[in-house]
Amino acid sequence: MPHFTPHQDSPLKSVADWLKAGPGRSGTPQVFRLFGYAGTGKTTLARHLAEDAGNVLFGAYTGKAAHVLRQRGCPSPSTIHSLIYTTKE
Repeated sequence: MPHFTPHQDSPLKSVADWLKAGPGRSGTPQVFRLFGYAGTGKTTLARHLAEDAGNVLFGAYTGKAAHVLRQRGCPSPSTIHSLIYTTKE
């Protein structure tokens, strides 16, 4: 298990609380969003959290950010736009 900084422990606790509350039930949001400045460990946290979770989608604001996620070992990352919209033929 990786060593996490105190700044990373806070979001880990937030995710644990969100999961205990039951995403999508009793007003708990269905989506957990992880934000932060570059180099703060978001990708490390996301990969760690996804290891034990079921269906996880990695979405990024830009194609470059999705590319970085892909390089860091996140499975099938894509832009948020491509997760939301589907192409009509």
